[in-house]
Amino acid sequence: MIKDIVQIIILILLLYGCYTDLKFRHVSNKISFSIAALALLLFNPEILAIKGVFIIFMISSWFVHMIGSGDVKVLAPLTLMFNQWQFFIFLFIFCISGSLIGLVIHNKQYLIPGFIPITIALIFSLL
Repeated sequence: MIKDIVQIIILILLLYGCYTDLKFRHVSNKISFSIAALALLLFNPEILAIKGVFIIFMISSWFVHMIGSGDVKVLAPLTLMFNQWQFFIFLFIFCISGSLIGLVIHNKQYLIPGFIPITIALIFSLL
């Protein structure tokens, strides 16, 4: 019951983050850190080594400007809350939805709003 409530609150915060990411091209640290704090409440130690490699990859992607810092601040703790299958579903859907969004808006904008594929992936991984 508590887990479901926390997941719904995270989803609402992610949807608000999508809105601000699309409208202002910026997501407040308050939103990112609130999502991070809530996600860490649901910490799941399964496949921690693989999750660690993913987090290192995300931070490396931020250093070479492939992904925004707000996206990394949300992705790292979100991945820690999933079990094994949810984690791989999240990664798969995140990659697919991010790629599709990138193809659609490639010619219109330089940066892809990262909260949209994160939110889509979270929705499908929690189903």
